[in-house]
Amino acid sequence: MNLEPYSDEYLNQALALKAELAGDEKSFHWARKYANGSKIEKLRKYIGLGAWSHNYKLASRNIHADYTEMRSLLGMSEASEEVLLVGQSNSGITYPAHLTVSAQLTAHTNNLQM
Repeated sequence: MNLEPYSDEYLNQALALKAELAGDEKSFHWARKYANGSKIEKLRKYIGLGAWSHNYKLASRNIHADYTEMRSLLGMSEASEEVLLVGQSNSGITYPAHLTVSAQLTAHTNNLQM
């Protein structure tokens, strides 16, 4: 793509600014409260890097799957820190059943009230 890499000075400034804004926030969604959105396209537009959109898509989107935060995975629902889940996990296995039963009870209760 014939682009110059970021300098160490620029990266250090960006990391310092991120630390100032995000504090101890470990989630990658720390910018939501500043940009009123979580989509990378909205964030790029908000900070004035919309011209990088095409380069971002070429470098990432067509090669990698969309990002999913580790904590949002069902098998990581009881984890105390982010780790790479390898193999089977029973963690969170009852959550979908719990939601199904709750929805059925709500529907059943609503039908009884009619």
